[in-house]
Amino acid sequence: MTFEAGAITATILLAVALALEPRILPQTWHGLAALTAMALISHAGGQGLLSVALGRLPAVFSSLVMFLEAVATALFGWLILGEALTFVQSLGGALILFGIWIARPRAEASTG
Repeated sequence: MTFEAGAITATILLAVALALEPRILPQTWHGLAALTAMALISHAGGQGLLSVALGRLPAVFSSLVMFLEAVATALFGWLILGEALTFVQSLGGALILFGIWIARPRAEASTG
C-alpha cells in the first residue's frame, strides 16, 4: 500500500514539476549529492526506520513519536539556520515531548 501510494504521488508530482519548471534534475555534482543525501537520509532512512518501529512498538506510541519530526525541524532550524523559536513553537515542542514521555511503553513489573 505504501509503495503504491508513493508511486502514484511521485508520478503526479513529476507531471506537475515538468509542467511548472524548465528543468528538474540537478545541474552540478553538489546538487546531485544534496538530492541523493536528502533521498537516502530523510526518505529511505526515515521511512524505513518508521516501518521497523511500527512493527515493534505499539501504534499509539509510534504515532506520537512521528511528531518528533516537528520538534527536530524546529531545533535544526534554530541551531543551523538561526531561526527564532517563538513561545508557542517551544510550548508545542515541550507538549510533544511530554506526550511521548507519558505514552512511552513501560516494562511490565515482574511478579514472583
